Amino acid sequence: MRKLALALAIGLLASAGALGAAVQSTAAAVTPVPGATYHALSPTRLLDSRSGTGLSGAFSSHVARTFQVTGGVVPAEATAVTGNLTVTGQTSLGFLYIGPIAMNDPTSSTLNFPLGDDRANAVTVALGAGGTLSVTYAAPTTGPTAYVIFDVTGYFAPDTSGATYVPLAPTRLLDSRNGTGSSGAFSSHVARPFQVTNRGGVPAGATAVTGNLTVTGQTSPGYLYIGPVPMNDPTSSTLNFPVGDDRANAVTVALGAGGTLSVTYAAPILGPTAHVIFDVTGYFVPGMGGATYVPLTPTRLLDSRDGTGLSAAFSSHVARTFGVIGGVVPAEATAVTGNLTVTGQTSPGYLHIGPVTQNNPTSSTLNFLVGDDRANAVAVALGGGRLSVTYAAPTTGPTAQVIFDVTGYFTPSSPGPVTWTLDLYDARAERWQNPDLTACTAASTESMLNTISYAGSTSGFVWQPTTSYSTQESILAFEREHMTMLTSSAGTDPHGWRNALNYYGWGSIDAGVYRDSAYSSFDAAAKAAVSALARYHKPVGILARSGRHGQVITGYQVTGADPSTGSSDFSIIGVDLTDPLESAGYRDAWITIADWRSGGSWIQFSRYLQHDSPYQDPIDGRIGNDEWDGMWVIIDSVR
Repeated sequence: MRKLALALAIGLLASAGALGAAVQSTAAAVTPVPGATYHALSPTRLLDSRSGTGLSGAFSSHVARTFQVTGGVVPAEATAVTGNLTVTGQTSLGFLYIGPIAMNDPTSSTLNFPLGDDRANAVTVALGAGGTLSVTYAAPTTGPTAYVIFDVTGYFAPDTSGATYVPLAPTRLLDSRNGTGSSGAFSSHVARPFQVTNRGGVPAGATAVTGNLTVTGQTSPGYLYIGPVPMNDPTSSTLNFPVGDDRANAVTVALGAGGTLSVTYAAPILGPTAHVIFDVTGYFVPGMGGATYVPLTPTRLLDSRDGTGLSAAFSSHVARTFGVIGGVVPAEATAVTGNLTVTGQTSPGYLHIGPVTQNNPTSSTLNFLVGDDRANAVAVALGGGRLSVTYAAPTTGPTAQVIFDVTGYFTPSSPGPVTWTLDLYDARAERWQNPDLTACTAASTESMLNTISYAGSTSGFVWQPTTSYSTQESILAFEREHMTMLTSSAGTDPHGWRNALNYYGWGSIDAGVYRDSAYSSFDAAAKAAVSALARYHKPVGILARSGRHGQVITGYQVTGADPSTGSSDFSIIGVDLTDPLESAGYRDAWITIADWRSGGSWIQFSRYLQHDSPYQDPIDGRIGNDEWDGMWVIIDSVR
């Protein structure tokens, strides 16, 4: 029998009510510092009260204890650290607090736990005077005890020699249930790597990423390990869990050779299996091209119980947005670290937090059962200075209270430009045009509507997800009945594609959600496509191969202004492209702007050169030959 390791991960958690009173709305306890760069470390144990590392003996309830952080692997100039806080051997339920200031009765918590459940959570935490951290175990009374462990995994320092951060909208890179990243359940003690770079907006030069690791469908209790090196029998863990409890934990983790990460599911014996999910939320790159970090004392920005940020409980599948910038977070911040907490939930489910409002989010930040207050760390991109939270239960009736405490923020370093990234791709949405090789736009329509459905339904949306071949053929027949090109044409008719999207998605060709747009230059068309993706979060169709083939883009990476604001003052680095012809091999493929402009014929976005559309379109009154000929044509959403 292998002994289960304690869960070791990265991020700071916070709770409220029975979990701790409201945090004061001030960051005065930590002197503001210049933005800091990140230096990743191999996990190093700085505190284990069982063995006397850092501090000796069990922690007594409501007695703060301080331990040294700087002086070894962490230099004296460090302003904050990432690491893993773990509790074990607790004699009562309660919570742990870790922070720069010693508090016997802390007003926020980092890690909540019941009896008999070794738990760990991630931290990104400011250091206190003299490079120290303080931990408090808070039980309902003053008698209980608990053992505490802390492993440091990196630090921030006010220098230019470390890595800087680029936030991303949460993007799924691994879901073993549907084959994203790696296919099939993980077997116990069999390490499996998956690719991170050149996917979901993470570039080849990234050295580390932030994200969320989730387990589901486990057939035995155990733990997950994630790291840069494959290990069948890892010596530390990221996420501990029992059976029948979907759990998630935040990570800040160095990338391995070739830009990969490796995951191991470790059960007490060989044989059990589990499904694993990983969503990336940002990456670190060498130099000053990203954003630098400023730590804060935890400051409460949202508590739906008392009206801070938003008032009243969250209803299931109703996204709500709250302001972040202003106060302790400056207007130029691009992302924040913080603590997301659920309490008072009337049904099991999960919370999602991110820059984009989604009633039916495709990724989760925090999974929970009823009667179990939980929190998880986040490193999350801001959207227009705001964040959106969704409580997702199995049905639409339940409610939950939500709390968010900010613990720091990232601001653009000078002179590097701000980078904005989005990728809507969902492997579940794919429909290949095979075996009907004339059905590129029909297969693309099916995939685009599936993507919209999985991302969260919009007003009037009637499509139900499917990848059936018969549906594809029905769409193709509809397109041919509602296009303006001659039926003998070998080309692709944008009117028919647009009409199918509106009809199958919103019930009418007059729905006006999608349009066909033609531009006199590649740059204008490319910017329009990215702007539509950013503003409306719906895939965009591309008329490729001189108008003979349809493709789909689901994501982008740009520098400059945030395209979701409506500004066109940005430069495109690249896009995420999927070709419905499976043999073409482009599945959420990262295409640089240079290759998209003038690369090979299967990836180049070229002029529309079909000359056989003599009929007037009843929707826009245009004749396709006059509308598209010699232009760059896209099928984009307008709402």
